[in-house]
Amino acid sequence: MPGAAAPAAPLRPAWKPAPRPAVSLDRVELSAAQAPGRPARLPESEGLLDLIPGPIGLALLAARRQPARDPQQAVAFIERFHRGLGLEGEGLEEKERHMQKSPHNFLRDTAALFVEDVLSGTHPLDLLPRPAPELTVAVDVHLQNFGIVRGADGEPVWGLNDFDQADRSTPELDLARLATSLVLQARQAELDPGFPREALQELCRAYRAELESPGEGSFLRQAESEGAVEALFEKVDPDRWAFLGDLTSPVGERFLRDESLREASPQERARVLEGLQDYEQRLDPSAPVERPLEVLDVVQRWGSGGATLGLPRWYALVEGEEAPYVLEIKQLLPSPLVDRTGDLSKADAAASVASQAELGGRLNPLTGHAPVAGYSMMVREREPEKTALGFKDLNTEKELMSVMRQCGRVLARAHAHSFESAERLRAWLGEDSELLAENLHRFAAGYADQAVADWEAFRAR
Repeated sequence: MPGAAAPAAPLRPAWKPAPRPAVSLDRVELSAAQAPGRPARLPESEGLLDLIPGPIGLALLAARRQPARDPQQAVAFIERFHRGLGLEGEGLEEKERHMQKSPHNFLRDTAALFVEDVLSGTHPLDLLPRPAPELTVAVDVHLQNFGIVRGADGEPVWGLNDFDQADRSTPELDLARLATSLVLQARQAELDPGFPREALQELCRAYRAELESPGEGSFLRQAESEGAVEALFEKVDPDRWAFLGDLTSPVGERFLRDESLREASPQERARVLEGLQDYEQRLDPSAPVERPLEVLDVVQRWGSGGATLGLPRWYALVEGEEAPYVLEIKQLLPSPLVDRTGDLSKADAAASVASQAELGGRLNPLTGHAPVAGYSMMVREREPEKTALGFKDLNTEKELMSVMRQCGRVLARAHAHSFESAERLRAWLGEDSELLAENLHRFAAGYADQAVADWEAFRAR
């Protein structure tokens, strides 16, 4: 309407880093001079190279494979993205330290870069001769985004545990990002260079088999698990009072303050409480908390997450049935399929929660969303059951093979979240799981090389 006032910009929470600088957030385009065409199957010579074990094979692979684009373009993209997020000072340092630790951490923290590379055609994702169906996918899939959470019936389950950037795309995106994560982990563990191809064949076989009769939700129950995942179930302690004993003193009354749990300012506390009032209006009637919501304490949470390190995150201690609950209120990144500039105003926690439910991962009735200082934030319980395998648990071929088989089942269950989706996925994959595995390996090996080159450039800048 002519003369109408422009809508007010959302307030930035009182938080380190400082408010987002007023700079241009135009996209940094990433491109290769000419992306090579994708063969239906790998050239035999490249397959043989991957089967040469030890340093000689690795040297031959390094000589044959060069990154598809200049790593300096990734450095420019990341710096622009972090400016878009408003990261600076301690928050920026925390994020960059995490990214610099390893190529795998770098991959974890740069989903937007990964999607940019895929959509720009630098690293194309045509994994089969026919187009893949579009459906809801998790997007940010890697080995560290699988773990144990509490199931809907109160029993622990293992599967996808991060749906923050879930959106509409093709299953190729989830499969390719997980495959790249596998290749980087196998290299980090110095496993035989031919192993990732075998592990991806197992992933694709398990994925295809599960599509015939997909189970419930994006998870496995303990009775369905094996190997390191089965052993992980034995470590779960669901005792909420024991969990509170590590975070609060007096137990269940007030958070301990330390480097990771810091005092929230009065302004932050007020904004969090206001957001939780909005969150409460949409709570499932089965949510086991007092109504109206009784908030006992609020603190800043530091040092948590990967891609969201340095962004606003709080813990709220709320009164519940039998014992208090810890709610985590966290700033989401915008889905990289929507925005890759770091514009936090485009983050949509409500859409993330809806996507999580569609993928069969919304198991906790306390999962929801809240507006905090004008930004859309995820609210979820910090569950005592939550745990995941660490990199040290994935250093042998036997462990990784078992985990990839279980990841294949979980991803198939997530993608085939309806009868129609399962039918479309079966039609897309057909009997070509071996071809899918070959092309997945080709993509993942190339993108792992790209991630290593980008990581080295990022550390050296």
